[in-house]
Amino acid sequence: MNSHSAALISVTAKQSMLKFSKRAIGLAFVISLAACSTEQLHKFNQDLAALNGGLADNSSPTAKPGTMAVNAPSTDKTAPTKLIVPNDTRTKAAMDAALPNVKKILAIHQCVKVDEGMLQLNYYTVSGVSIRAYGNYPDHQWFMKYHDKNKCVGVQAIDSWTMPAMNALQFRAVYFAEDSGETVNFGYLMKKTEDGSWKLESLEKTS
Repeated sequence: MNSHSAALISVTAKQSMLKFSKRAIGLAFVISLAACSTEQLHKFNQDLAALNGGLADNSSPTAKPGTMAVNAPSTDKTAPTKLIVPNDTRTKAAMDAALPNVKKILAIHQCVKVDEGMLQLNYYTVSGVSIRAYGNYPDHQWFMKYHDKNKCVGVQAIDSWTMPAMNALQFRAVYFAEDSGETVNFGYLMKKTEDGSWKLESLEKTS
């Protein structure tokens, strides 16, 4: 075997290992969501797509304060999520900047089924903060006794935007189970980080 052939085989082997590594990483991510069934993961992706599409349209610089509807996928029977835009200009600007991570946080939180699922939120938390509050998710039996646990709960509204500090943003999400009619509210505190992004500081059930 000449040197050229050996080099070619080496490169081919490295490429195969790289592809295998990427597949392994993807599998690891899927396993991290193992608490959800296939149907739940499908709903998770649907809701994330709805939030990504609808909120992106409503958070444009031309959006006016008031109630706006987030368009849900056509296959989803739940009512559109209402985004209540704040009147205050500074708060509105902070909301716009925070929405990319807010959408991801809510898409995860609405589908958590077990305590360990809350750890997924740590991808979007402020450095040094770890979300480990057991039972602190919308579809827990404390809040949703009759809802079908094979489905995610819906996000009915996102409102009550306030800024307790220049680098802090609070809001409320109203979760609704279409099948049982049960509802629960959660409040979220976001903080602006050094890179300009908004990350989750804390969350709790609220009125």
